[in-house]
Amino acid sequence: MLNADAAVPAQRAPGGQRPAAPRGRAPGGGTTTGQGPDDPRVGRTAPAAESGPYGGERAPYGADAQAPATAQPAARPGTQPGAGPHRDGGYPAGPYPPADGGPAGAAYPPAEAYPPAPQPPGEGAGVAGSGGAAGAGQPGAYPPGGDGARAGASAPLLLPRPPTRFRGRQAELQALSALVRTPAPGEAPIALITGPAGVGKTAFAVHWAHQHAAAYPDGLLFADLRGFGEREEAPPVEVLRDFLLALGTPPDRIPGSPESAAALYRSRVAGRRLLVVLDNARSSAQVRPLLPGGGQGADSACVTLVTSRSRLDGLVATDAARPVPLQALTPQDGVDLLTAMLGGDRVADDPDAARELVDLCDGLPLALRAASAQLTARPRWRLGRLASALRDEQRRLALLSAEDTGIAAALRMSVARLSADDARLLAALGSGFDRHVEATAVAAFAGSDPDVTLDGLDRLAEMHLVDEEATGRYTMSDLVKLFARDGKTSGGQPRPPGTPPAAPPPPGSPPSSGPPPESGG
Repeated sequence: MLNADAAVPAQRAPGGQRPAAPRGRAPGGGTTTGQGPDDPRVGRTAPAAESGPYGGERAPYGADAQAPATAQPAARPGTQPGAGPHRDGGYPAGPYPPADGGPAGAAYPPAEAYPPAPQPPGEGAGVAGSGGAAGAGQPGAYPPGGDGARAGASAPLLLPRPPTRFRGRQAELQALSALVRTPAPGEAPIALITGPAGVGKTAFAVHWAHQHAAAYPDGLLFADLRGFGEREEAPPVEVLRDFLLALGTPPDRIPGSPESAAALYRSRVAGRRLLVVLDNARSSAQVRPLLPGGGQGADSACVTLVTSRSRLDGLVATDAARPVPLQALTPQDGVDLLTAMLGGDRVADDPDAARELVDLCDGLPLALRAASAQLTARPRWRLGRLASALRDEQRRLALLSAEDTGIAAALRMSVARLSADDARLLAALGSGFDRHVEATAVAAFAGSDPDVTLDGLDRLAEMHLVDEEATGRYTMSDLVKLFARDGKTSGGQPRPPGTPPAAPPPPGSPPSSGPPPESGG
């Protein structure tokens, strides 16, 4: 938890405004500290870390931030210099929500009533230097920021470290930048980054966030919602508490009820230029309490990036989220990623095999990184030797794994979120059909109602386990088909009330013999 006694209040400029931070600098204007030379953290120190989605690590949301030893809080009227604001009565008197919850409509003090959270000292270029602030300082490059108030050196910086050797996605990066530059009047832009397991959604969002960090001098918030992961998904109230702590809210002033915590969060971020990254969401309901409030002018300075394996149609319907879909890497971008991971000489020595590896990996960055790990561990192997091994469909999924990460593990987490009926439908597609299927053919082969089958296929498409090429026509990637065919789609979750059952497996299809899928994403 943040140490409220060490919080350094932002100095006031005449008229009660916080001084604007200079453009082109990282939020906080300083550097970040990390867990070690190979694990640079952004902005916060942490006692422990958990595995990240692209081979890195994440700091816990509530990790303690350390203030510089020489920093002294600015004295408030009627207090002694150096006295902690939480002890000296520096916070304005009520009305505050009680610590155990309160009414959703309770009145809260303005954001400036709380001092911002302290940040660790450091040296170097800071967050913006890690990726370059593309477009920073250009007129009209980002949404307007209200009165221009800044949190200065105390802005929370919760991003994971930048993804290593990120390649490709130039068109999608430009599309995301254009999306946040042109919000509708009075709306805070919400970008919905979606795609199949292993396509690199988290890496894409974090890479963009580091590139544009300087455009959000009031802070960079990040939360892993654990919608598709080994652990139970993160309750919104847990994430809200971590965000409020990062924004400098005293722990005993954080409401216990989700509604009151969400109201206080919206009050704290109003008028600030913040970037909020909500990673690995399972549902729209999990995301909505974490969205900055809409409104006129100032609130539109906040930008939210949401990543999910699901389309989250509800978020599009109710909150006008704008999708940024990610597909497989192009063949050239896939080869570029292999080159970055293995070195140019090794790839140039076997260019045809490199292109075949991209195809055998379905162009998925996670699979290509796992293949690179196999080759890194076997420096005498030519790329063609691994390509030959991957042609064996019985071995492909196993070879595209590296310790606790890989395509099979990622797909298990997706299937674990399916209903039992939809998991059986996926198994039927893997065992009874080619990559391209017609909904009518599936229904006829299984002897099921065509509308029921079509509904099931649409739910699989919503989870990016199949793609809808045209009305009633779907395609399945090779890796998903292998996963489904090998009997790894058993289990699933009970069908929600009112949802029609999916089509049964085709006659003669082998029973599922795999272990129950692990929860996660």
